Amino acid sequence: MAQSSNCVFYLLVGVECESPIYLAFAKKYTDNLREEAMKGWAEKLAQGWMPSQPPHGYKTIIEHGKKIHVPDEETSFIIVRMFKLYLEPEQSAKTITEELTLCGITTKKGRSLAKSAVHRMLKNPFYMGTIHFNGKIYPGAHEPIISKELFDAVQEKLTMLSQTRTTGRSRHEFPFKGLIRCSACHGMITWQKQKERAYGSCQRRLDDCKKHKWLREDRTEEAIIGHLEKIEDPDSHLFDELKETLLARKNPFSDSDITAMTKLLRAQIRRLERVANNLYEDKLEGIIDDTIYRDKEAKFAERKNKIQSRIDELTEYKDKIDKITVCKSKHAIKRLYLQSNTAEKQLILSRLFSVIIHGKSGAIEVVLS
Repeated sequence: MAQSSNCVFYLLVGVECESPIYLAFAKKYTDNLREEAMKGWAEKLAQGWMPSQPPHGYKTIIEHGKKIHVPDEETSFIIVRMFKLYLEPEQSAKTITEELTLCGITTKKGRSLAKSAVHRMLKNPFYMGTIHFNGKIYPGAHEPIISKELFDAVQEKLTMLSQTRTTGRSRHEFPFKGLIRCSACHGMITWQKQKERAYGSCQRRLDDCKKHKWLREDRTEEAIIGHLEKIEDPDSHLFDELKETLLARKNPFSDSDITAMTKLLRAQIRRLERVANNLYEDKLEGIIDDTIYRDKEAKFAERKNKIQSRIDELTEYKDKIDKITVCKSKHAIKRLYLQSNTAEKQLILSRLFSVIIHGKSGAIEVVLS
């Protein structure tokens, strides 16, 4: 009996002594694998391709024996719309997340995207043709689906909202934000709300600036409208361009986009109906109780109704696309401006004018672009 115990003891000691050798071999093997993988990544990145799964809006295909990423015709237009929609004054990462959920953009497991995931999508330069991988930037060989200008505009709003949350200041939309400069320091006039009125001023870094009066938004707009009235016969090309730009904002989808979007939304409804049927079977078999079933059923019905409402909205877009009623005539630019919302007014003014404020006198100098 003692001899048997000694044999077991020596056997265990032998394994214990050899295990560091096995660990060393295993570590060397995994290090070699990692090194080879990194070489493959570096080679693929040098060719302009991302060595991992692409973000939403792209798909992987095989071309000449290599995996590459191309825009997904079924979802890429939704991602483009996501970037454009985010620039609207009333939109945020939360509202964009809700929009993507309605459109059927989900995780690989079919779950709704989290707001943090959508925030990362909005910050992902892959969509404009650049690869951000392991903390480095690489030029991409894939087709971008948005312009650098659109991407930069989204980053500017993300930064602005982040600063707003940090400082705790409330956010307001001002039609003259980023449009008027001080004649003394050439700095941009910034706006703030005080006692139900909006006032603007530069940073007052120079002595001359400190003597300037604060601008009142309502009086500034009166002066701007006065300059708009002077454009009695607007250039046809400029006027048509403004109308097309505003029309694109009012009607975000083309006919083909509406068809594709409707198809995705109906697929969402079918999926919800399948899940609801499975849930009902689980209730019949006693897997879930009646309270849980009714709670889940109500949530599915609410989501289904939202999706159906969006389908109805898209159908209305397709049947009768909104038109801008202003026709080219005397004071057409002014009337176009007056019927626009804050974001559209900003767009019109940025296309038309370069505005300088002379602080001492309060005079507004408008230079046509």
